[in-house]
Amino acid sequence: MEFNDIDAIELTPGQLRLRSDITGSVASTTTNPAEKSGDPDGALDSIHEDVWIQLVGSQLRIDVGYGMETLAEDIAQFNISFFDKWGNPTSIPQDALKAKVQLVTNAHLSLSSDIFLKRSSYYQLFAGD
Repeated sequence: MEFNDIDAIELTPGQLRLRSDITGSVASTTTNPAEKSGDPDGALDSIHEDVWIQLVGSQLRIDVGYGMETLAEDIAQFNISFFDKWGNPTSIPQDALKAKVQLVTNAHLSLSSDIFLKRSSYYQLFAGD
């Protein structure tokens, strides 16, 4: 999915990257300039605007702008599938309205969650609407 020639969602095996201009017009009140707030500012340099979720070995890790942190350990699989408005699998980003996130642990415990993707012109997350 793209906005202003920037991929809002990048998905590769074992890795998910989410990017969205959700804040940044008000300067940070801390020593970290990335902790800006306010309305979207046309850049992706604030905390939570460029998020990485990766399976590294058997660790599920996340980086929201402070560096990689471990979310879970002993993970065997991390999968994300996208679905269109009829519930059919899709590889066309503009058609995706739902994502299914699946984790499988090394102990064979399987967890899954459906995420409904809100198309919002206010936050300008997705292009093509």
